[in-house]
Amino acid sequence: MPAGHLVTGVIDGKFEHGYLVTVNVGSTKLRGVLYHVPQETHAANNSASSEDLPSSRRSLRKGLRDPSHPKSNRSGYNFFFAEHYARLKPLYCGEEKAISKEIGQLWNNLTKSEKEFYEEKAMRDKERYRTEMLEYKKAKTIPLMASMIIIMSLRLMDLSA
Repeated sequence: MPAGHLVTGVIDGKFEHGYLVTVNVGSTKLRGVLYHVPQETHAANNSASSEDLPSSRRSLRKGLRDPSHPKSNRSGYNFFFAEHYARLKPLYCGEEKAISKEIGQLWNNLTKSEKEFYEEKAMRDKERYRTEMLEYKKAKTIPLMASMIIIMSLRLMDLSA
């Protein structure tokens, strides 16, 4: 790749030792991983042990989640559950399934007007999530920092050589 091409991109995700990125080099769109391993960590531990690896795909996805990503909105039932779980936990020591079943029955026995209180909380939380996501998406589309562009340029030059 000749010097002087415009390189822009966005960070699609972040994980412990780097970033998932999409980079535009001229008219070519590249997707990849940009690693950043601190020198002291790299020198102390050259290979990851099996204990460090996630145990399932779900935990892998959770580990790759951007820590600045807004927390999802909660439903009315989620608010109801959290409120009653704290109250019932001491009564049903270690019986999580029984607590969940009891809360489900309590929810089903609520009148429409009683449920509205929790549904209003859910609507406010949904609005909070919507506004936080708009801000998050705006911040996410900011071009990559100059140092990342330089690193990607160097990697691309190595590939073309």
